[in-house]
Amino acid sequence: MFLYARIHVLFKGGDKLRRNLDLDEKEEMKELLWNWGQAMERYRWKEAALQKLEAAYEAEKKNWEQEKAEKSEKEMERAKAEYGIETEKLRREMAWILREKAKMDAMIGRLTMDEEMFVKLRFEKGYGFDYISVKMHLSRATLFRMQNRVLRKMLLCSRKDETMLRPYEMRKEVC
Repeated sequence: MFLYARIHVLFKGGDKLRRNLDLDEKEEMKELLWNWGQAMERYRWKEAALQKLEAAYEAEKKNWEQEKAEKSEKEMERAKAEYGIETEKLRREMAWILREKAKMDAMIGRLTMDEEMFVKLRFEKGYGFDYISVKMHLSRATLFRMQNRVLRKMLLCSRKDETMLRPYEMRKEVC
């Protein structure tokens, strides 16, 4: 009966289409996990860029005060407005990174300890399956099954919880 059902699915095509959609969603979720793993690093980059921008603005402001006669008020106001726009953009991007990380943390918090450890080693630290299998004392095949299980759980979690965005919706959100 089971074999017949599998052949029927292959020829029928209905479930095959759904499985392909699930694969696309799993790939999107995997991409979101990679983004989650790099979120704090991206946040630190944005923070460093903001500090450099602030330092450059302060240095330019001191120059303006010394050479006030040479600079026009209009030029100083334009530079101040550009600085304000750039800093606001960086701050919005930083807040967006933290919001998305918090959403993913909530989803990851619902996983078992082993699954959570796998997610952190794989997506946050970026380790390969060979190293993780040695570290967790599991076979590579078990880790691949665990990864599929984690992706399925996270997709179900994002579908059930209305505060969680689906992967394709997270991508559309603009800073």
